[in-house]
Amino acid sequence: MKKLYLQFLFVLFALPVTAQQAVVDSLLKRISTSKEDTTKVWLLLKVADIVVHSEPPKARTYIQQAEVISQKLKFNAGIIRCNETLGESYSLESKTDSAMMYMEKNLKFTREINDSSK
Repeated sequence: MKKLYLQFLFVLFALPVTAQQAVVDSLLKRISTSKEDTTKVWLLLKVADIVVHSEPPKARTYIQQAEVISQKLKFNAGIIRCNETLGESYSLESKTDSAMMYMEKNLKFTREINDSSK
């Protein structure tokens, strides 16, 4: 009975990982066919959001791709979200200096764009 219970728990915890990977694979497929626009930025950030807790360095590769496109497009919402997620990824690894750097960068950027809209 104990063995059956352990097998059940293993299957129970393995299913979300498999489902999550399927979502990531689907998003990556869409990313590969997307042109460089705001939709691609949001797709990259969605993948980063999914993997950031399990693989922060991998998440950062997607975030950095999204950041490059956001800067090219002058897509402020994308830049802000990239900085937030980069800060989160470093925070999850207890790299507080890097996390604070991105959070402060984000604060400065949001203040700049707010000032320029006046």
